[in-house]
Amino acid sequence: MALSKDKIEHIAHLAKINLLPAEKEKFFKEFSQILDFVGQLEKVETSGSTNFCLNNSVVNERDDKANKKSDQEIEKLMANVPAKSNCLVKVKKIFK
Repeated sequence: MALSKDKIEHIAHLAKINLLPAEKEKFFKEFSQILDFVGQLEKVETSGSTNFCLNNSVVNERDDKANKKSDQEIEKLMANVPAKSNCLVKVKKIFK
């Protein structure tokens, strides 16, 4: 992938960050180095390598089960929460 300074500005726009001219140059160099490294990885011969992809025969190491907490444990945990409503933790709105 060819990298241009316009693409750096586009990436910064997508990430909603403002870059100063010196920062644009820095990110241009860093992204170029990353893409060069990825290009090197793409050239590595892997045909004789073992496939490390997980398959369906792998068994989950632990069950994902919720542990029921006592009312006292819940109260103790909720005592440290800065904003709450009943037993729910209030958080800032993510989307405008």
